[in-house]
Amino acid sequence: MDSFLIKLIANEIAVYENEDDRFVPLKYRGEEIQTYKEDGFWNWWKEKIEYDGRVMSFVVITDREEFLIPENISICENNFFMEIAYIKRRLSDLSKGYNIFFFPKVEKFEITPKVIEKKEISKKENIVIKEDSLVSYFQRKTDEYKN
Repeated sequence: MDSFLIKLIANEIAVYENEDDRFVPLKYRGEEIQTYKEDGFWNWWKEKIEYDGRVMSFVVITDREEFLIPENISICENNFFMEIAYIKRRLSDLSKGYNIFFFPKVEKFEITPKVIEKKEISKKENIVIKEDSLVSYFQRKTDEYKN
């Protein structure tokens, strides 16, 4: 059971195989990214993974409105081989503004943006800052901006 992440953006494609909950790139001539030509890509992919008809699952991130897997590649029917929670964690930054397709189809998939807490930096007292230091320069500029 193999699963893959495919990124197809601006007609450039990269493929990553899911191995032990991490995405490992499949390289084309030593490069992670190649120009996407549908027939050539899928032939290369089959050769690269030594495809023998076993069932697969895919997550595809793309700027295209649709993405299809060739009919001669077997897609698993119900089970997705990557944990959905794992995918959500990994894709939250990769997928902003792009379409995400799952093979097999996954219903109701949402990526929630990471919430970054703002921490207030407390002013430390009794710190001696040299007049010609970088810190003092930025402190002066900050004070000028505030006024």
